[in-house]
Amino acid sequence: MDGLTQRKAKASPGIPNDKWCPFCHVVKETAPHLLLDCPFSREVRSLISGWAGKNFLNPASWPDFDSVLCWWLGRVEAAKPLGKPGRKHIASLVLLSLWEIWKERNRRTFQFKLLCPPAVLLLIKAEAALWDLAGAGLGELVSGDDDVP
Repeated sequence: MDGLTQRKAKASPGIPNDKWCPFCHVVKETAPHLLLDCPFSREVRSLISGWAGKNFLNPASWPDFDSVLCWWLGRVEAAKPLGKPGRKHIASLVLLSLWEIWKERNRRTFQFKLLCPPAVLLLIKAEAALWDLAGAGLGELVSGDDDVP
């Protein structure tokens, strides 16, 4: 994917059409960069790794990936020693983190509001509690004393 589809579309009045990553403003916005490689996203994932206590979620331990799908499958594969329930928890957490990073991208692009990585982590923690209620199996992460609002 050269760039996100929205960037290729003709700019509409009132909708920004900047080709650069809304987090670092240095690299062209692509899905792999935005969700995996950007320093902002990597910091969010590092915070998630610390919160979840799973080193394989830490960006420092990742090999290079060509696509978001390959990366996601790699994280789920790395969770194999946790058993099927553990893989489900990790798969849910990984999808949730992608979703929240994408929402932060949209917040910056369309609302001109900026959150720092620790604030995005708080949103992820709060959303994880809701996902757990819906059966995503994130109970181990969201139970106990935590700073979830």
